[in-house]
Amino acid sequence: MNLFPFILFFILTFSSCTFRDNPTPVPEEKPFNKIYISFKNFKPLTNGSVYTAWVQLNNKISIAGKFYLDTTGNVFKDSTSIGFVSNALFALSQDVGNAERFFITLENNNDKDTIPSSLIVVSGNFINKSATCLALTPNAINLNFNFDSSKYVLGTQTTIPSDTLPYGVWFAARIDTNHKNFNSSLNLPVLSSASDWIYEGWLRHKTQPADEWYSMGRFTNGNVADSSKIPPMAPNQVPKSYPGEDFIYYNDTLPVNNGDFSVLVTLEPVNFKSSIPFFLKLFESDIPYLEFYKDTSLILNSLKPEDFPSATVRISQ
Repeated sequence: MNLFPFILFFILTFSSCTFRDNPTPVPEEKPFNKIYISFKNFKPLTNGSVYTAWVQLNNKISIAGKFYLDTTGNVFKDSTSIGFVSNALFALSQDVGNAERFFITLENNNDKDTIPSSLIVVSGNFINKSATCLALTPNAINLNFNFDSSKYVLGTQTTIPSDTLPYGVWFAARIDTNHKNFNSSLNLPVLSSASDWIYEGWLRHKTQPADEWYSMGRFTNGNVADSSKIPPMAPNQVPKSYPGEDFIYYNDTLPVNNGDFSVLVTLEPVNFKSSIPFFLKLFESDIPYLEFYKDTSLILNSLKPEDFPSATVRISQ
């Protein structure tokens, strides 16, 4: 009896059943839902605010996560410095491999909604699942800052006789030698009244155990008086047409030209009020020791693009 047809039938039948009952599994492709961030020049926040990361996909914006930084640059997902994360890893519930944009905002820690604030610190577009996020771009702070240095002078300009005491700082440059004529010196773009950002002048007293800070007022334009208007020590004088302050160090007669002070201008969130400067510094200079200061317009150093916050973002599986 020829058994070959039966054997062939058995083999084909068994093979067919095996194929149907135990198909070769197709590997499931992992989603691109992990975001890694490395930070540069980010600082800890105060006053109950938190950094919040956002992803834009198909023109829809979704929250990636909130995070905090300590003074050494470590990243945490909790304000109590619990939950340290390496490079701020966020694992999302959706695939964001085709995301168009990534940005980081400042939010109130108690804000529970999923709508980003307009206080965007850095922003960048994805190319091949990577993005370089910068601060001074149209989609972030959008400040057309040209990084040129400015000038300042020392003196009490709202006091008569003017310019005689080294207790004040004014963001102006002398245009003659008779101690009377000055021009505004701050090379800053004008901020609109609707802006979420505002400039603020500061005096820093370098003391131990901690620095002392004195606000000289806020302003939107380097060619107008700041919010402090008229200094408390000179209430009857006319304010100047540029930012500055007389008698900043109110509780003492310590002059600001003794080598222990520095002056700076920051960019501050309008609704964030603090006794110390926000970390977005535009100008900063140490005030040198000057025995003769009346005819001196001092250089106010501008920070450079690399001094501003930035973030490198990568999407992975």
